Amino acid sequence: MIAVCPKCQIALAPKKNGVTVEVMSDFGSYQLWDADLLECPECRLEIVSNFGKKPLMEHYQKPAYERTLEYLRYHGPVVQAWETRRDKERYHIRNRCDQEIQHCRDAGRTALTDSERVGAMQGEVDWMVARQMAEEDSQ
Repeated sequence: MIAVCPKCQIALAPKKNGVTVEVMSDFGSYQLWDADLLECPECRLEIVSNFGKKPLMEHYQKPAYERTLEYLRYHGPVVQAWETRRDKERYHIRNRCDQEIQHCRDAGRTALTDSERVGAMQGEVDWMVARQMAEEDSQ
């Protein structure tokens, strides 16, 4: 299969063979694929193409999936491919809420006064509500 740059009308050249593509969904990493990174020699447009016939691994193949993904991230570029922009936004909102909830819990454990502890608990509740709203929005 030949990939062509629509702007320059020149065939794309291989830049790197064997690029790992991590397919992402709103719940996180879903599949790992092997593909090629192609580049336009004129305008430097890059695309990922020439995927294998089936994924290298899928998320349910734990714990090997996590170990393989960690290894691949360490040894080369891993390109994330989100199924939709909305999935990407929901994933990042959920992660942000989880991080903030943990920060509030940590602050509640180390607060010096009762009012600081109550403030941390209220912050935790606020972020839990935000996470719940994000999950309801995704349904």
